[in-house]
Amino acid sequence: MSRRLITLSHSTRPVEFERITLNFLTKRYAKPDRLLHPPPLASLSDEYLPHYIGNVTLWDWDDANAAAPELREHVVRDYKAQHALATDRHLVICGTAFLEIYPRAGDRTAPGRKVSHPWFSGGHTVFQDARGLLAISCSAPDAVLFFDWQGKLVETLRMPESLYGSNYPLQPTDDLRRNYIHNDLQLTHINCAFPCPQGLLCSTLIQGAIGLFRPDRSYTEITRGFVGCHGVRTRPGLDGFYFSDTVNGNLVEMSWDGRILRRFSVDSRWLHDVEHVGGDCYLFSLSDRNRVELWDTVTLTKQWEIDCSPFGSTCQFFNTTS
Repeated sequence: MSRRLITLSHSTRPVEFERITLNFLTKRYAKPDRLLHPPPLASLSDEYLPHYIGNVTLWDWDDANAAAPELREHVVRDYKAQHALATDRHLVICGTAFLEIYPRAGDRTAPGRKVSHPWFSGGHTVFQDARGLLAISCSAPDAVLFFDWQGKLVETLRMPESLYGSNYPLQPTDDLRRNYIHNDLQLTHINCAFPCPQGLLCSTLIQGAIGLFRPDRSYTEITRGFVGCHGVRTRPGLDGFYFSDTVNGNLVEMSWDGRILRRFSVDSRWLHDVEHVGGDCYLFSLSDRNRVELWDTVTLTKQWEIDCSPFGSTCQFFNTTS
């Protein structure tokens, strides 16, 4: 028997179906002069007006039986919560402009301890690396920020301009929370940065690319063309990695040299995230249908599903811990 805690983020923003097609996304970023003459950084406005917010749910799941998980907690926020990480001692909620850190058990009605930085803008995912640092993917600076648990910025990795072009020669004091570099001016719209033994895996929406920052911080792009992709990760037993081919509703498993090992499709027009949970089973976050499904990808059987409509308009990113 294995007890797990599943964290799941939700958004009050409904899916805009006309804006999530492969054609729309490809055309949106296809202009060759898109980054040639960006407006002055100081002229860009704050993204963080409360047009919509995001919440987080925590679920208890016994993966030894076929039952769906039980809701433990619905954490309601007044900002755009994007992702959550549960460790042995903490619950970390990643917003678009800061982290909130709580004890794993306890009251969450009051704000948690906040961690931020001028480049903490467009936050998407939070994971803990082998050093114990928190790695945050931030789309506005096209960067990964690493913080210690006291909130000190330890390292910054920006997606390489040699591959992805240039927009702004950012300085550490440039406050992108106040002057938000919006999607059409971003280099990659990085949406996940996953620490693994090989380094740091990154997925980008604009190019549909998967790349790897190696331990020496050199960067290699492994594949591209999966426009809109999200949530790259590694898993035990796979000599490679997997990710969500979002607009096609596919889980893709891929080797380190960029060969597709396997595809598995679900009925989704916006598959926001996928997470391996053991054996051949994966969790799927179907944002367009606002539900979570667990599939055995070998027997092709759906084990259970959760209707996420009580928690927001769309479900987003997963994290699971034992």
